[in-house]
Amino acid sequence: MSPEPNAPPSEALPVIWQDWDGFQAIAADLARTSAAFAHDARNGASQLKLRFADVTRTCVACHKDYRLKD
Repeated sequence: MSPEPNAPPSEALPVIWQDWDGFQAIAADLARTSAAFAHDARNGASQLKLRFADVTRTCVACHKDYRLKD
């Protein structure tokens, strides 16, 4: 069951409430990619740019489907 929509103003498209499972899947992916990025940042990993790209791809995926365009 999805939560009730937030009161305006909101940048979320109505589809977010119709595809709550899809939104939650992207949110879980963001948590995973962000954690990997933070881990690598703390440990000086050489792959940090690749990890950051993973995070930004996740952000773009969510904004493309669920965020109101400017």
